[in-house]
Amino acid sequence: MLARLFYSLHHAFARRRCLKIVPRAQTLLHIDLKQLKNQGIKIVVLDFDGVLSAHGEILPQKNTEQWLMQCLNLFGQENVFVLSNNPFLERQRYIEQLGIHFVCAARKKPYPDGLNYIAQQTLSQRETILLIDDRLLTGILATCLANTRGILITNPYRSFSKNLLKETFFSLLRFLEQRLFL
Repeated sequence: MLARLFYSLHHAFARRRCLKIVPRAQTLLHIDLKQLKNQGIKIVVLDFDGVLSAHGEILPQKNTEQWLMQCLNLFGQENVFVLSNNPFLERQRYIEQLGIHFVCAARKKPYPDGLNYIAQQTLSQRETILLIDDRLLTGILATCLANTRGILITNPYRSFSKNLLKETFFSLLRFLEQRLFL
């Protein structure tokens, strides 16, 4: 874990310019899928925690399921992925039942391994791959390192009533990341 922290900080300072220009959206629901397609996106990769649901949840938020179905219809099942650092088996099963590929790389984000794997599996040009993530120094940094595209979710799903410590910790991390690198 400490090695991943040093890796993140080292590459965040080196890729600060990339981090500053990443597009942002309040939530997943504020992202226009047709606009993404018109911008040349062919592969949509989603983080789970914070993007589809609050941390530790097994299922996506109900209001994100409709967006996911639209995404599947527009991009096709073979082109939609969830890349998660938290590969709960129940979560993975549910996502795969929806027809979405679930990827958990051996090395977690910000290492670009998951995005590299997706690029290799889909034989896609990297600029056509988009990761939507709520953390600047994990998912968005991984997009900078993998030369793919990203969108930072600025108002992630949270559930302080279920996971007070975890949600407080991640809220603090997001705050610090954005103050230091944006």
